[in-house]
Amino acid sequence: MYALGEVLNRGPRFPRTSVFLSTMPDSFAKGQVGTFIRRRFPRPCRYEKNGRP
Repeated sequence: MYALGEVLNRGPRFPRTSVFLSTMPDSFAKGQVGTFIRRRFPRPCRYEKNGRP
């Protein structure tokens, strides 16, 4: 079974060991979870046409 972490805010508390993370646009762009994800995947993918926030 896979754990899903849903992140709805910018705060430092989110499930760092989850296999999947689901974020709101604001928490990804300006929150600590977004920083965490961008560090895990340093190169933007082909679907990120205009770069990253």
